[in-house]
Amino acid sequence: ETDVKLNSEGFSQLLRLLCWCPSYILTTDAMETGVFIWTWLVSAAPQLGSLLLAELVDAWLWTIDTKRGLFAFGMNNAGPAAKLRPQLSPGEPELQPERDPVEGITAHRLWLGFLIDRFE
Repeated sequence: ETDVKLNSEGFSQLLRLLCWCPSYILTTDAMETGVFIWTWLVSAAPQLGSLLLAELVDAWLWTIDTKRGLFAFGMNNAGPAAKLRPQLSPGEPELQPERDPVEGITAHRLWLGFLIDRFE
């Protein structure tokens, strides 16, 4: 009966959401909640470990592809980075990032902590 539940579309969608929501939101609060949920899931149902890990790997790769959090890159108009964008002179306005880059890096750090705990 447990296998039937694990193979249902509703269960797969729920697991996907539990993995992807913290990855998509990528804030410290969202990731702390995600890590709590993932830890609880793996503790309560160890057979879900590989399914959970597969979803988390997909979500992690998405953050790489979309350059979010730890994989975001930003350049300012001062120092060596300014040479890479000569069209902007010092003092010319630059679009501000929508999110605090430190928040995304911190969220990835929490995520890494969860993954490291799983492999120790």
